[in-house]
Amino acid sequence: MKRNKLIAAAAMLTAAIFIFTACSPLNSEPCSASVRPVLTVTGDVENELSLQDYGIYDSAQKQYNDKDIPSLQLLSVLQDAVPLGSGISLFFSSPDGVMAQIPLSEIDEGCVLMLTDENGWVFRSEKHPKQSGIKNMDKIVVCAQEPAGMQKCFRVIYGQDYITRTYGQLFIEDAFVYSILEGEAKMNESTTNAYTRRQLIPLSVYSEELGAQQQSNAIAYFADGSWQEIDLDGYLEWRGSSADYIGADKKTREADIIGVWLDAPGLAITDIASTALGKAAEGNVLIIELDGAGYYNLQELAPEFLNGKEIYAMRTVMPSISNVSLAAIVTGHMPKVNGVTQRKARELMIDDMFVAAADMGLKCAVVEGSTVLVDLSVEQTLNPDIDSSGDTDSEVHSAALKKIDEGYQFIFVHYHGYDDVAHTYGPFSNEAAQKLAVLEGYVKELCGNFNGTVIITADHGQHITDDRQKPGDHGDFIPIDMTVPFIMFEAGE
Repeated sequence: MKRNKLIAAAAMLTAAIFIFTACSPLNSEPCSASVRPVLTVTGDVENELSLQDYGIYDSAQKQYNDKDIPSLQLLSVLQDAVPLGSGISLFFSSPDGVMAQIPLSEIDEGCVLMLTDENGWVFRSEKHPKQSGIKNMDKIVVCAQEPAGMQKCFRVIYGQDYITRTYGQLFIEDAFVYSILEGEAKMNESTTNAYTRRQLIPLSVYSEELGAQQQSNAIAYFADGSWQEIDLDGYLEWRGSSADYIGADKKTREADIIGVWLDAPGLAITDIASTALGKAAEGNVLIIELDGAGYYNLQELAPEFLNGKEIYAMRTVMPSISNVSLAAIVTGHMPKVNGVTQRKARELMIDDMFVAAADMGLKCAVVEGSTVLVDLSVEQTLNPDIDSSGDTDSEVHSAALKKIDEGYQFIFVHYHGYDDVAHTYGPFSNEAAQKLAVLEGYVKELCGNFNGTVIITADHGQHITDDRQKPGDHGDFIPIDMTVPFIMFEAGE
């Protein structure tokens, strides 16, 4: 019996030695993919990366704890990740909460990453203090002080003010740690409670920062092109290069939130289709879209004819660009539903309002510029710049007058000139003001020749930029881009 026990012990020892030998790391890589430490490069980056080993990157031998260890240049990894924004820093982070911050400008060829047996992923730089050598790193978070261009980030709007947090900034935002009971599991007579430990940022801190009046709900926008009402007692949870909305119960989750509008207008451009069709049951309808002429743009430039009408603020969709907004106008549905969610998208997944208008027996017309922005159910009258004026507005105007004269009853007219000039000279420039005055003359003439309901709106507004080549732009979740006018009156009475 004793001999059998000795044989069994020897066999176990032999097996253990074999397993240990087989699993001994070669080139400082763990033996199994299931236990390899993963290093994620995230935050304000175009491409989030996950490194389990040196992968495609060239490595060179470096000294670490008196051993030669393969290393790769951090710059090579960052080149693939593509940091976004300005004033960028890197946060080297480990799961135990230890971090080091280094400006991106200080990263050079001597800054390397090592995958070690004893300390996992390690950052090494001979020119930086030893405190920069974070051990067992699981994250390198790129953090920009300011976003660049159309960089995706998180914003909160209140009135004409807003605050911006890049996803790198959200990583270092003050957060509360909660242990959340997810449920109870039972087996036989034994019980286990399952918890999730989360770091959550209260949304209330942003409304307080903006000095917003106390309220319980707001409108949240999400990256998939949807919006919904949310509880302001809820939270944000950082997710690397995105953030999620977490409900007040600390469990409800809505992925990839991009913004919260604390005092969003009650009207939305998705209301235009139903409003127009409702009026079509009573008579003719003319819808005029002044591309780029947002609510605050009109307030600032104050065109006489339009300012003589009652102008309501209306919220548009994200991204606040022409084809995405146009699709929401003509379908009455958000981008997530209608299918036009980005600049290159053209095809609708649902019917537009012209289908319903045609079913009502109405003659429908769409008068566009030189190109089709969204594929519609009716043939669009396109208008190239025949007079070489630099835009298509005069041609669009002539075509629209002709449609009215021909007895069309449900007409959509799209003027592009203000948006074009605002991009080139700035949204509040003299050139933009002059173009808006010309368009106002066109609108006044159309209304003088039309009998029925007139609806005037825009797809988005335009903000001033620091780019001399493009001093006006749009597409951001900011008040001036997101707020458009809604004007409705009866013409020909």
